[in-house]
Amino acid sequence: MSTTAEPGYAPGYTTTTHHEFRTAHNSAAYLLLTLEELCATTTNPTLLDVGCGSGTITASFATLFPNLHITALDLSPEILTRAKAHADKLGVSDRITFKSANVYDLVASLGDDTKFDVVHAHQMLVHLSDPVKAMQQLLSVAKFGGWLACRDICMRTFTFYPDTEILQSWTRLQLATHNASGGSSNAGASLGAWAVQAGASRKKVKLGMGSWMYASPEERKVWGGTFRDRIISGSMRTTALELGIASEAEMDEMAKEWERWMANEDACSGSLHGELLVQK
Repeated sequence: MSTTAEPGYAPGYTTTTHHEFRTAHNSAAYLLLTLEELCATTTNPTLLDVGCGSGTITASFATLFPNLHITALDLSPEILTRAKAHADKLGVSDRITFKSANVYDLVASLGDDTKFDVVHAHQMLVHLSDPVKAMQQLLSVAKFGGWLACRDICMRTFTFYPDTEILQSWTRLQLATHNASGGSSNAGASLGAWAVQAGASRKKVKLGMGSWMYASPEERKVWGGTFRDRIISGSMRTTALELGIASEAEMDEMAKEWERWMANEDACSGSLHGELLVQK
């Protein structure tokens, strides 16, 4: 369906359980006041969730705002099936339309006349080789007076306890392989500049920073397991070997360090995320 040659979600969909940690409260709190005001003053308000993934934020929006109708898009039919099942479980799937689409082709996929009160993208632009082109499409499908909301990680801000040299090496490896795969490790801090380059008025750009912290046994298991699995197999390991920036033995030791991190009751990890609101 897409006319744009663009790789899919580089880390792959086989280790996305950690995405299901995400809710509107812990991943889109910066947008909630705008949605509250919109839903209180607008008949049949609409939201487009681009790159919805497992759909937990999508379903969370639907739960919080019963009069909001949501269209949820993702490249992967596989992950959309999981998102639909999650919405079914929460009883909100009647207000969510799931569809496979490419962010670079939103206008063509949705139709020239299809516009939304809010266009939302969470941790999507960080993976793209042309985020400005994607943001142009996101702005194009927002109504006049509507909102674009984006949140993306600043990958350079990963921090840990214990702060071991092996985990620092893993962070450097993640940055290098992510950038080599066509993404931007500095996406969170770049959102405002990208929006202006995409045609947004600088005066209407609002920026903020949010954070994530993982410390509970459950969080350590999910997130540490994800980081361990990415270094054991998948595109991160393959890219590192192709670039010659880490050996098999070094990455195996990183995986073991994540196992030790998960077992440590004092262990935690955090990161910062840029947050963008633009009124069209």
